[in-house]
Amino acid sequence: TKFNSWSFSTNNQDPCIHLSDRYQYFCLKGIEFYQKSLALIRESPNVFIELGQEITEVKKTRDGFLIQMHEKQYVAEKIIDCRYRQPSGIAGAIWQIFYGYELIAEPTTSLNTQVVLMGDLRHDASGIFFNYLVPTTSNSYLLQTTYIGTSYFLPREMEEEVKRLGD
Repeated sequence: TKFNSWSFSTNNQDPCIHLSDRYQYFCLKGIEFYQKSLALIRESPNVFIELGQEITEVKKTRDGFLIQMHEKQYVAEKIIDCRYRQPSGIAGAIWQIFYGYELIAEPTTSLNTQVVLMGDLRHDASGIFFNYLVPTTSNSYLLQTTYIGTSYFLPREMEEEVKRLGD
């Protein structure tokens, strides 16, 4: 999906609307990105992905890494470990945290197609917050609040703010 206009605003000014046929905003849904990325990885002669496996141990060796699973073992020169870890002990990190909903309107409702990339941009001592609103179909929107900053918290802590925006 692509859009010829989008806007941003702060809490004390009217939205600044950008219009362009040359520089459009492209919206790529997460599932589309995921599927395209998996296809590229699977076609690569020097990279592979192993999904749905429980890693029991990762050992650093002289030549790289030994990855142990219940029934399989891999040796790799380099790895990308995407398993979730608690952020304790991580210093100097910048976090991007978001929480949102898909809002679905009645089929007879005509939706505004204006994309809001950074609506109500605001800040506190730890970082910035903004709202994101993008049409996903002819009668639905993605409504999301995003935080970028140095504090870590769970996304559900922004749930009430997103519900307030949807009202």
